Amino acid sequence: MALSPSRGVVLLFTLAGGLAAAPSTESLNLNTASVEQLEALPGLGASRARMVVRVREKSGPFRSVLELLALPRLTRKQFESLRERLYVESPTEEKRPARARP
Repeated sequence: MALSPSRGVVLLFTLAGGLAAAPSTESLNLNTASVEQLEALPGLGASRARMVVRVREKSGPFRSVLELLALPRLTRKQFESLRERLYVESPTEEKRPARARP
């Protein structure tokens, strides 16, 4: 079975003899990325990836990648390594007809 880099994760053999996941160089939309996609980013990890998705579900879409700095235990250095791999796409606003004034 061939592995495709477009899937987001490439498996590598480590010197210890096990498998390790190499992060994708692809940018992720913070408002649509899954826990699995976020978890694959270096320095984020499983618990923070779940936290990002929980915050997004509870508080609505992120307006800026800078909002990640509010996450507990995420250092500025970790944020800087993630910043280049994430972006925020503004959610599309529904077009509503203007209300008629009385």
